[in-house]
Amino acid sequence: MPEIMIRNVPVHFPFEPYDVQRAYMEKVIDCLQARAHGMLESPTGTGKTLSLLCSSLAWLTVKKAQMQAMRMTKDDKAGSFLDGINDSLNSMAGAGSDQPNQSMSWGRIGPKIIYSSRTHSQLSQAIAELKRTNYAHMRMAVIGSRDQLCSHPEVSKEENTALKTSMCQTLMTARACHLHRNVERKKEDPAFVEAGVMDIEDLMKVSNQLRVCPYYMSRELKQSADIIFMPYNYLLDPRARKQQDVDINNSIVILDEGHNVEKICEESASFSLSNTDIALCISEITEVMKMFSENPIMDFGDSDTDKKRDFSENELMMMKEMLLTLEKVIDEIPLKDNNNTESSFPGEHIFELLGKASVTTESHSLFSGLVDQIVQYLNTIKASSSGPFQRTGASLEKLSNFFRTVFHFERKTYEEHVVSVRECYKVFVTLEKPKNTFKKNSWSSNTNDTKPGGKIVNFWCFNPGYGMKGLLDMGVHSVIVTSGTLSPLAPLISELGIPINITLENKHVITREQVFVSVVKQGPDGEQLLSTFKNRSNGAYLTSLGRTIANFARVLPEGLLVFFPSYSVLNQCKDHWEASGIWNQIFSHKEIFVEPQGKRDLKDVMNNYYACIYRPGSKGACFLAVCRGKVSEGLDFADQNGRAVILTGLPYPPFYDPRVIMKRDYLDKNKKKVTGHDWYQLEATRAVNQAVGRVIRHRNDYGAVLFCDSRFESYAIKQQMSAWLRPYIETPASFGAVTRGVCQFFKNAKAKLPQPAKNDSAAAWDTSDEPVGLKAVSASFDTGAKRVAARTPRGNFSWYDQKKPAQEQSSPSVSSTASPYSQYSQTPKQSKKSSGSMFSYLDRPVEVIDFNSVDSGINTSTASSVEALQDCTNQSSSTAELEGAPPEPKRRKLRVMGVPLALEQSSEPSSSASASPSVGDTKTKMIIYLKHVKGKLNKEEMDEFIKAVKTYSKESNFSQLIEILDRLFSQPKHFSCLKGAYNCFNTC
Repeated sequence: MPEIMIRNVPVHFPFEPYDVQRAYMEKVIDCLQARAHGMLESPTGTGKTLSLLCSSLAWLTVKKAQMQAMRMTKDDKAGSFLDGINDSLNSMAGAGSDQPNQSMSWGRIGPKIIYSSRTHSQLSQAIAELKRTNYAHMRMAVIGSRDQLCSHPEVSKEENTALKTSMCQTLMTARACHLHRNVERKKEDPAFVEAGVMDIEDLMKVSNQLRVCPYYMSRELKQSADIIFMPYNYLLDPRARKQQDVDINNSIVILDEGHNVEKICEESASFSLSNTDIALCISEITEVMKMFSENPIMDFGDSDTDKKRDFSENELMMMKEMLLTLEKVIDEIPLKDNNNTESSFPGEHIFELLGKASVTTESHSLFSGLVDQIVQYLNTIKASSSGPFQRTGASLEKLSNFFRTVFHFERKTYEEHVVSVRECYKVFVTLEKPKNTFKKNSWSSNTNDTKPGGKIVNFWCFNPGYGMKGLLDMGVHSVIVTSGTLSPLAPLISELGIPINITLENKHVITREQVFVSVVKQGPDGEQLLSTFKNRSNGAYLTSLGRTIANFARVLPEGLLVFFPSYSVLNQCKDHWEASGIWNQIFSHKEIFVEPQGKRDLKDVMNNYYACIYRPGSKGACFLAVCRGKVSEGLDFADQNGRAVILTGLPYPPFYDPRVIMKRDYLDKNKKKVTGHDWYQLEATRAVNQAVGRVIRHRNDYGAVLFCDSRFESYAIKQQMSAWLRPYIETPASFGAVTRGVCQFFKNAKAKLPQPAKNDSAAAWDTSDEPVGLKAVSASFDTGAKRVAARTPRGNFSWYDQKKPAQEQSSPSVSSTASPYSQYSQTPKQSKKSSGSMFSYLDRPVEVIDFNSVDSGINTSTASSVEALQDCTNQSSSTAELEGAPPEPKRRKLRVMGVPLALEQSSEPSSSASASPSVGDTKTKMIIYLKHVKGKLNKEEMDEFIKAVKTYSKESNFSQLIEILDRLFSQPKHFSCLKGAYNCFNTC
């Protein structure tokens, strides 16, 4: 890999960096050398993550060398030999910025880099980038929760996180978890120490092979790691930071996707407690007291009765008395505002409320510790009981977290903490809203979740600097906040409240010919496009907006993304367009997909959207989504997946929301640089910038951005757009001018710019538990190596959608640009049914076939085993391989059924293309295919599959069969099952 000298530090980069990447790496190294904090913006598609990793790890390598040289100099009596080396390393590492004895305080391991992002999916993408670099040998660790990392056969099945944690701790205390016992013995195993870069899936795989606990192994690995990957909440939430034992002293903290940091800092420092929560706590304590009275000699958490119990009956009574008093205190809070439904107080009022219930800075830790013991006891009882309505202590745990939030002050006196709370917090009390649902796993099934007439005490933080200063108090070396959408920087720096001296607003790697940006002030009928709250109920506006989208859907190629300010606006437009017929007009140009609010539903919708774009003969697809939703935040719509983005309005926060009102009021009274109005405006434009970032994803990408709201014409709003976007924004006088401009843009782009092959740009939705984002992909910069094409996704495309003439069916040749779906556009010929049951071999012994070393097609010429298998197909080379296609990615080994002797006889392949396969060949192929499917589907799906095939064998209704298989195999991971089905049923 090329070595580039940046600020006197040798940086290994996978290829010669672009100017924007070099500028970004310079700023990163400036921060680390000067022990300073930075805010760096670089647009999506500029290689930000790769540049960040290479530059920070390059500096860390130099820093470790400097520390080693210092130790050697100290041991060297003459000292002259290393003087020159020390001077050079000090210059590269920025030793002059260290505090006295700082390097020595790092010990022999040295500083760490803590790389943090919003989700595990985003962290997986960063880890995938690290694997591409010359720094993949450095020690790393990835921190996750028990939900991601627990592999205990019983604990991992528990869905309740609190109960899962308690079960784990109980097993550890009793030394009953064999996986945890092996951690200490295996932590120096070469599989971990020498493994290099491991993401969560790699860690799980190696841990399962060595029979150790992945969760606690990750905590061991972070002790000696050079770089640690973790989600925001483990770093910014003091409670989570303490629970995960995250030591940030002298560490380099990187906050990627930093446009979310402000909000997360405030939310992690805020908490709410309701009368209902307290009532449930009282009930849980009463239940434990009842158990105690019924069995006074019962063991409370210790098998040795001679030892002191975890808690006593008197402590339970003290806890219940405190809760009853606290409930009364909250009941008596006067509500004076908004028709006597709410009241607000200064932040320090929380200490007065809790003090009336004897919860003070001295006693809160006693109560919190007692709560932890009771929760563990309740969860232990639940884990050993199969009865219904067992208590989990969830409300008690919430109470404990509330106390810890209120009284959390690290490295500060109580008096200093009270001052901070007064400056950064507000207490807001309001009535609880009734709920019509019942609590799952509740101790009572016949009561409502909400206490009648109850109140909620909200302890809200309005200053993100409160959390950020907490990081600085812990002694971090540097904090780097980075994202593709931080602009404008000055207000964000003011909000975070930490000294940020190094900033960057990077340019994009694209040229003017690659992006078209326009404000659309009016629709095709001349109606002003204005998505204000008042105008959204205007039927003429809704009609004009719908016609605007319909017109653009007609002329824009491939994937079109349309973002609305909120779900309510999206649904309002959808209802109006369906009633007026505009929905059908849009659908006639592009199939429409709507972002659902459930994460599981989103996976299916995304797969169908991608499949629609790549379907043969498709005009593209239109995806309706919301700003701040999952689609706008973390998904990649490169190339055909997102050729254009339409913004239908400015996504302002709810104007009358109490938290929004109090935030604006707080800023007006306490800030100088950012007013409440400024913040309110920035909340909208930052969400717009995130949505715009979906369209240009790499240096060869191109697309259009259309702002369909006349307010985007405002100079103030334009100045809050991303720096790279501002120079391209145009405001044509008429709708026709915009249409002509965007048509000419795409005409030129198609003629002059590189066009990706369709199967190179397909994206597959990540089916892991983390819902936000796609599977990790490499940065889209040409490194000189041949890129591996992503597999084309499969949605609900039906094989029988198109019929081809017989002469076309007889010659299934595929050109280099043909869609991978073209071979399924035919109805398979009906052959004579094989005798005997096609399911009679499903339960026979299995053999292993390695998919990594086989050719496409089924080869049954060997008498004892199946030698080759790829996707369970029997295609000829002309249909299996596309001209110039990249090599197929590695596949896992699949276990297939052994072939009975009666079926091992193979026939020589006929030279005639129309010759029928032998019975033995057909049965062998069917056996292998069925076993392959059995490994892909769960029991219910497999039962439905078998029923469908049996029905087909009797009725020969291929359309009915395909309709069922199309649903069962709709996900891209089942694509091989679809291909195998076509070939098997084409001959069986």
